[in-house]
Amino acid sequence: MQWGEACVEHLIGDWSFVVWQPTNRRLFLARDQLGMTALYYYTGRDYTAFATRRKLLLALDPGLAQINDLYLAQFLLNWRVLKGDQTPHLPIHRLPPAHTAVITDGGTAEVRYYWQVLHNVTPLSLRTVEEAAEGALVHFDEAVRCRVDSHRPMAVSLSGGLDSGAVALTAAQMLRGTGQSLAAYTGLPLDDDEWTAVNKRFGSEWALALVISQHAMNIRHYPVRAESFTPLAGLRYSLWVHDGPVSATSNAFWMYALMKTASDDGAQIILNGQTGNAGLSWPGVRPKKDAASLRNRLKDVVPLQLRRVIWRRRLLRSIDYGGITPLHPDLARRSHVADVGWDDPAHPYYSLIDGSLLERVVKLGAGRTIVGALYAEWGAALGFEPRDPTADIRLLRYCLGVPPHLFVDLETGMRRMLMRTAMAGRMPDAVRLNPRFGLQAADLITRLRADRAAMEACLDELERGDGRYYVNLPVMRNVWQAVQEREDRETLRNAASILLRGIAVGFFVQQPTIGPRPDEI
Repeated sequence: MQWGEACVEHLIGDWSFVVWQPTNRRLFLARDQLGMTALYYYTGRDYTAFATRRKLLLALDPGLAQINDLYLAQFLLNWRVLKGDQTPHLPIHRLPPAHTAVITDGGTAEVRYYWQVLHNVTPLSLRTVEEAAEGALVHFDEAVRCRVDSHRPMAVSLSGGLDSGAVALTAAQMLRGTGQSLAAYTGLPLDDDEWTAVNKRFGSEWALALVISQHAMNIRHYPVRAESFTPLAGLRYSLWVHDGPVSATSNAFWMYALMKTASDDGAQIILNGQTGNAGLSWPGVRPKKDAASLRNRLKDVVPLQLRRVIWRRRLLRSIDYGGITPLHPDLARRSHVADVGWDDPAHPYYSLIDGSLLERVVKLGAGRTIVGALYAEWGAALGFEPRDPTADIRLLRYCLGVPPHLFVDLETGMRRMLMRTAMAGRMPDAVRLNPRFGLQAADLITRLRADRAAMEACLDELERGDGRYYVNLPVMRNVWQAVQEREDRETLRNAASILLRGIAVGFFVQQPTIGPRPDEI
């Protein structure tokens, strides 16, 4: 091999691999730069094992199902501090994106971060957003072209937003000459008008998604309402797919419905634009108001150690008195969650300069993100290959080099201007210039109310098992009561981030080996 183990620094795409070198008894594991695949491993004195899904390792050795208390505590706090190598199972590690691992006799793993975004971005001398968009479009088109396969049935997860719309239109254009059409699937709430005017968000993305599909001649567009899918059933299936709790538990039911529908219809590749917000359609940063700037300046003059003490006391007091978190106070203390990760840029108290390259890299999750692995696990469970053109490292490297001020129109305040400008002439203005965001799982309250008996039984089940030592059931029951009585933005948010997140952890704790595949829902 020309480069040996350094080959990973020259590869582009979505990949992971393992090589056994019998001569020197070295096991070499590697993952792509943005982690659009999944790779897990366990190493000890007796043996080393690796797999693309943790359930395979758990089947090999059920003793690996030891619970990672710190991971679950951070998850319940909804922190992004979770390091890329941690999993809910303490002995099992995830190989993070852009990392390699060398495992030798004795069971030690030497992990190396071989491709750091900060070291691979060159600031670009661009004066106008039009100039920046011209170069971005070249990279974007190449990213889509590399992921389009005219010989296999393809689909796209299509929302009413910029990223998936840009992917859909560009892929459809490239397929047009081959005679192949592109199937597009859009999740719909049970009530199309639900949450339409809440916080300038819209609950149903169908209208804008329809504008996209009708703009292309070869897109077949299908709505997915998931009438028979309950949030609890989706949550249980998500636990099986990912072998533990993951973020966006409230979205699991419609994600399952959408991807299973596409797979059942024959799609072998499903495109998405999941990474767009961190790159081509990064929203940028608006100029700060004087008051906000003053607060930041005051924060900077307070000694770091004092800020840590104050923050820690406030966090623990909030947990003790039933604050807005499903984290049990005992778990907070035995995991020492309030004392770790201070120097991690993703820690909620780490100070970042708005708009800095470092902050953009942190939001991207470079070297740590698990999003690509989650999509890979969905694909393995439902029988398709997920592909995200917006995660192409060449495109991201270019977009991170674009001056931050070009992402915002200073006259109108409109954000995400690099993507909007790049899509001029390709995307209808009704979508391209739309400033509103969709609200995922907008009908969550309606669905939870309809599944009242199952919800009550679920909370009772957690009360009787070990889940009660991990989640704050009184807080969760208060949220459940609010769900039955109120229908507002705060209740919707708490239903997702407290109620369902706590249930996911409780279910996992009470069956950490996950068990057999749930019945189809």
